[in-house]
Amino acid sequence: MNVNHQQALAWPSPTGISASNKASQAARINHYLATTKTLLGDGTQVIPNNETLALILQAWDQFGLEVIISSDSYLIKD
Repeated sequence: MNVNHQQALAWPSPTGISASNKASQAARINHYLATTKTLLGDGTQVIPNNETLALILQAWDQFGLEVIISSDSYLIKD
């Protein structure tokens, strides 16, 4: 796999229920976690922490934008 280490990685955009601001926050978070898979450049699978989940949904609702992955924004999935 050829990975560009200079390119910023972003959390996937919400889709379906997770993209709907008419759904409850809990339903949106559960859907997002169930339907997205995020890998770092080295192939490590990560999931957003609670604060990051809220920011992902807020950025989507307000601006239609993705949130960049930072080193303190995730948990490593086993």
